[in-house]
Amino acid sequence: MSAEDKLNFAVGRRLGYYYYLKDMQNEAENTAVTKYIKENHNTDFALFCNECRAKMI
Repeated sequence: MSAEDKLNFAVGRRLGYYYYLKDMQNEAENTAVTKYIKENHNTDFALFCNECRAKMI
């Protein structure tokens, strides 16, 4: 999996769009996650994912 796809899955998972890798095949959800990443390109997504995980525990 490319680095871009890994980021897309990690962010999509934390936003609740994906549960399984196959969920990335849903074009509408994939597009929504890609758009979110592009609109928030200055975001530290590693920190974002860690904060989301912390909220779920």
